Amino acid sequence: MTQAVLKFLLLAPDWTFSNWFNAATAFQGGAAGMAARAFWIRAVVIGVVLNQLWSVFMSGQTSDDPTKAYLGTDSAGKKIYTNIGFAGAPSDMVNLLKNINDYGIVAGFGKSISAKEAPLIRTGTELITNRNYLGQDIVPKGAGVITGTLTNWQGVYLLSLLVLVIFSKWQ
Repeated sequence: MTQAVLKFLLLAPDWTFSNWFNAATAFQGGAAGMAARAFWIRAVVIGVVLNQLWSVFMSGQTSDDPTKAYLGTDSAGKKIYTNIGFAGAPSDMVNLLKNINDYGIVAGFGKSISAKEAPLIRTGTELITNRNYLGQDIVPKGAGVITGTLTNWQGVYLLSLLVLVIFSKWQ
């Protein structure tokens, strides 16, 4: 039953848990802790080096952001960056740290977790917070009589009813 609930809540619970266990093991002693720390150090060094090499190869200069490769500018003069060197757990770590830096500890952690949520749960989270995956408002305040009428707590209540109905079908 627990695995079924986690599959409902998370898109890939086994992969998400492996990231958590890998990160937690890095803070332990012994051979496992040493191997986990070596993995994280190697991943960060290789990721930064690959991004900088790709930046020099594509644009002739290094990137201002070590976690992304600089590709140059677009026609409007905006700098273009992409991630070349980080994938899997190291990419999740970079995204988590950037989200915490941009949105604070609670909101940044929530944004990173919501990226791993299943589509139905993520949609509920987006509706409750009135923000889509890109951080944009879904419904502008005062958009009409129907839109924007639910408060956050009413949205939480309706979402919890939906979850209860779905879980009652599984039993």
